[in-house]
Amino acid sequence: MAREAIDLTISGPPAHDDLAALRAKLWYPDVDGVLFDEAVRCFEQIAYRAALVMTWLAIAEGLRYRFEVAAQRDLELTSLLEEVAQREKARHAIDTFLLDKARKHELISEHEYRELAHIRDQRNRFAHPGGASPSRAQVLAALDTAVHIVLSRPAQHRTEWTAALVTRAATDRTFFPRDPDALRAYAQEIDPLLTREARQHLLRAAVKKLDELAADPARSDLAAKVAILAGAILEMHTALMGALDPAARLAARERGMALVCLRPEVFAALDGAMAGAALASVLEPPADANPGWQPDIRVLIAVQELHEVHSLPPVWAEQLDKHIAALPLNELAELDFPAGPLATRLIEEMRSHNWTRQNQACRALANLGPSWCSRLPEPVQEQLGRNVLQSAEATRRMPPGSSPGSASRWTSGPDGSCTGSPPSASSMSTAGCD
Repeated sequence: MAREAIDLTISGPPAHDDLAALRAKLWYPDVDGVLFDEAVRCFEQIAYRAALVMTWLAIAEGLRYRFEVAAQRDLELTSLLEEVAQREKARHAIDTFLLDKARKHELISEHEYRELAHIRDQRNRFAHPGGASPSRAQVLAALDTAVHIVLSRPAQHRTEWTAALVTRAATDRTFFPRDPDALRAYAQEIDPLLTREARQHLLRAAVKKLDELAADPARSDLAAKVAILAGAILEMHTALMGALDPAARLAARERGMALVCLRPEVFAALDGAMAGAALASVLEPPADANPGWQPDIRVLIAVQELHEVHSLPPVWAEQLDKHIAALPLNELAELDFPAGPLATRLIEEMRSHNWTRQNQACRALANLGPSWCSRLPEPVQEQLGRNVLQSAEATRRMPPGSSPGSASRWTSGPDGSCTGSPPSASSMSTAGCD
């Protein structure tokens, strides 16, 4: 049943107004329109038997083409198409096979399967000698069903495929590495190919996977990708948030749900109560928290990125600043904390007049490297470089016998000499950031 272009010599749209409107709904008109137009021409010539046969062919070929499109991303469907080819080579009918697989792989529902099977049975009845012929109304009904169930829809992916997609985002570092814009564009590209059930499955799988990833600091980059993917889908379908039961999940302090809600595109659609619940679940200590409790740094990164897009209310912004100030500088640098606040923290530490804090700041800056510095605005780069050089200059002027290893404070005397313990010049490498 290979698809071939057939010259129907149709000079214009179908004469029947309803059929013209149906044709306008074809998702792939260049492909599906070939057999649809032939069915219409037969209908207009009152060749109702031929019209019904061609309608079924349009359905079967439409299902096959949607499998072909989906197989470009779904390897399991590639094996299905190979089986179709083998059946055709052996001259076996594939009508029922395609219909059964369409139901299995969620292209059609159970009810829709029965409607299409009815058209198949009509084709079987009227395509053989017996004196029976379909009525005009039966052909029109068949064409309408063909378009609304198959020909007006794009190829669609299975729920299993969406689960595999989430797993890939959570495990494969080559999958859109450090390119959130490209990942969001990819989500927008695949969204029309997902059923509502597939989208819900993707979101539930993403929240569950984020709960797992949140426990492993080494996979924070993968967690970010999963959150971006889920956030992009929710931005396009905000009504699906209710299916995740966010209020109960946030009350239970489920980190996966919080990371999804803290995506800027998702947070913007939350009402005040839900937004507050999302922030409280990560910034406020739980009831059984130990003294000195601190939020997870990866969650703080998510809140800071949100704050840079949507300014938080002062009460939450103050809590965020307090938690960030309490974190060790090396942890902020190792986990690629947002560049602006990290640069501010580095400058504050270099201005502390405390050798230990200055040394840690300069080592962190050296580890971040020139590529990180290049992402900063030029005035901030200049400010960082000036503070590094001033610290190094103070070391050069340090009084004899002072100990760079001391953590005591040091200040400049009236005559320009230094007292206390300034940082070691060797530790103040700018790593190309001057």
